[in-house]
Amino acid sequence: MKYLVLLEKHDSVYTATVPALPGCRSQGVTEKEALRNIQAVIADLLSRVTVATVEVEAPPKGLSLHTWSRFAGMWKDDPSFDDFLAQIEANRRGLDGENPSG
Repeated sequence: MKYLVLLEKHDSVYTATVPALPGCRSQGVTEKEALRNIQAVIADLLSRVTVATVEVEAPPKGLSLHTWSRFAGMWKDDPSFDDFLAQIEANRRGLDGENPSG
């Protein structure tokens, strides 16, 4: 298997990170050492895990995955909603005035 490895130099140490494998990091004094070390980390990780594939059904067309999206715009035609928002804002201003440190 081949994995993309990001090498970063920090002072006198190279850090190797594998973005495809969360938490898979190593380091070395040279690039070559960092790459050799990350190979060992990858091999160790893969020896302890099982790789599986799962299938997830796509949501019906027009349905968002975001939980709150079904509520978006539900008060757009309600004339009292602007007054409601103004009351919330005034209440928040009052609370901020009572507790300025937040």
